Amino acid sequence: MPPAAQRRARAWQAIGYVNAGMQLPSVDALTLLRAHAWSHDRELDDVARQVVLHELPLAHLAPDVDAPF
Repeated sequence: MPPAAQRRARAWQAIGYVNAGMQLPSVDALTLLRAHAWSHDRELDDVARQVVLHELPLAHLAPDVDAPF
């Protein structure tokens, strides 16, 4: 599998992990992954890799509802 395809496959795996672990539909799971990547100045593929390898706990993807706006 080419490297780009492998990274994209990992992103889909991470979406599945978030689906199952947080009981969210795919569109919301992808949104959480993207939001985490953006807020930490990281690439989506890097965040996905960490989720799949269990280096990033799913709880760290949840929004901070107590944060002031």
